Amino acid sequence: MVTECWAIVIVILAMCYIFLRARKPEYSIGILPLILVPLSHLLGTGILYWFGDHITLDHSLVGIGIDVTGLVITCVLLGFAVQAIKSRKQRNALLVCCTGFTLILAWVLLLNVGK
Repeated sequence: MVTECWAIVIVILAMCYIFLRARKPEYSIGILPLILVPLSHLLGTGILYWFGDHITLDHSLVGIGIDVTGLVITCVLLGFAVQAIKSRKQRNALLVCCTGFTLILAWVLLLNVGK
């Protein structure tokens, strides 16, 4: 899932750039926290690769802990980031879509941690 996480990070950064070019910085800031879940998965994969021999806990538990921490931080930051959007309907729609994307992505990553 490393390649997929890098692809997701690149696509989200491209979307942020497109929103900035369209003079919608509030939307760019609103979707920026979506990067944290794939980055936390990449961080967990790197930690387990480099320090896996020195970690006494089960590797799956460490990976799950890092992924869930990234999920929680993402959800909190999404709540703060969408506050800059003035329209309530647009803010709620962005929040629902981003939260749904984050939850589904985290679920898929958590299912693949032990494999």
